[in-house]
Amino acid sequence: GVLFADTAEPAPRTWYANAANYGKEGMDGLTAETAWGDLQTAHDKAGGGDTIKVVEGVYNQGGGTIAHQRASRVVVSKPLTFEAVGEVSRTHIVGELSTGNGWGDSGMRAICVVQGGAGTVFKGFTIRNGSGGLGTRKVWTPNYSGNGNPAGGGINCYGTGETAWKTAYFVDCVISNNAAKWGSAMYGGTAIRCLIANNVGSGNAGVCCSAALLNSA
Repeated sequence: GVLFADTAEPAPRTWYANAANYGKEGMDGLTAETAWGDLQTAHDKAGGGDTIKVVEGVYNQGGGTIAHQRASRVVVSKPLTFEAVGEVSRTHIVGELSTGNGWGDSGMRAICVVQGGAGTVFKGFTIRNGSGGLGTRKVWTPNYSGNGNPAGGGINCYGTGETAWKTAYFVDCVISNNAAKWGSAMYGGTAIRCLIANNVGSGNAGVCCSAALLNSA
């Protein structure tokens, strides 16, 4: 008989992240008890379309980088759903503010979503203390070789002004205490039922740049 290869896409899976496990060895991400200890590790091990359940905690360890961009607590390059399983006030994704005015070479964004991560969802997080770069360009360009894109302290999403808002979705989040030249809270992405407060920007696109806000304030 004729044999046919199975070409079906693997079914989406659910994984876990738990900040309390950061630095522990042998974690497999299958349960809250054996969850990976940082969001970047969880991202890297999950497959596109998967869901990562995030246990209450402060996620201020680990991180990722991308060419011509500053480091971020998590760089998303595949479509995933990050879902906090506890209270938004107890589940924090934390960048690192630069010294002085809050944005500069020493800082770190909270979240960066690149082109491959289009469609990603973050649900139920406090996203705080992220810092944009010192560069002079407002538009996200992957071949920009300057001193880091200055837009998006808390959240930076791939795209230009016409497309960046479609890159990722932030639902029932608090986005606070971030700093950048443009879009201190977020550059790109769509905020749905989010509270956006106490972010500091120096450019003419202040708090949110190239972003969509739905029932958010």
